[in-house]
Order: sequence, then C-alpha cells, then structure tokens
Amino acid sequence: MKKNTSDSVDEVMKKANQGDAAAQYTLGALYKNGEGVEQNYQEALKWYTKSADQGFADAQVILGAMHYAGQGVGQDKVMAFAWWSKAALQGNEAAKKSLNMLCAESPWICK
Repeated sequence: MKKNTSDSVDEVMKKANQGDAAAQYTLGALYKNGEGVEQNYQEALKWYTKSADQGFADAQVILGAMHYAGQGVGQDKVMAFAWWSKAALQGNEAAKKSLNMLCAESPWICK
C-alpha cells in the first residue's frame, strides 16, 4: 500500500470518528471495496449506517442495496425499502429507481 493511500485512510477515519457524515460514507466505501483497508462488510455497514442516520442520502442508497443483495447482512427487502425510501424523500434519483425496481418485483413491500 502506498503511503499517501494510508495517510488518506487515516484522515478519513479521523473525520469519520469526529462524526463527519461524508467521511463516514467514504470510510464505508473503503471497507466495502477493500480500498486502503482490508475488505470488511460489517465495518462498511457500520460506517454507512452512521452516515445514513445523519441523513446522508448516498449512504442510505448503499445500505438499501446491501440489504437488498444480502451483502454483509442477511437479505432483507423490507430494510432495503426503508433505506431507499429515506433517500428518495431527499430527491435521490438512484433511490427512486431502486424503489421502482423493488416495487415491481415485490409489490407487497410497497403497500
């Protein structure tokens, strides 16, 4: 690993631990993709959730996708619906498209 990558991860981690929602989202992505850190879906979920709980729509979209796919967590379309709905209420287009797809395949969730 390059030193600048390590320094970048350290800086993101510091900001994330200070409650910065964007940094928490970025740290979640690093863990999800194994970039600069060892891939760890549980850590990714933890940081995405911290970000999403602060209303960060992009984190809400990713959490929805992870629950939908069962990535790092048991597949849960109801949780996917909940996270995507929160992001869609903020106008997030990816969340709206994901909800449309989910409601078309599993209409019972969307009632």
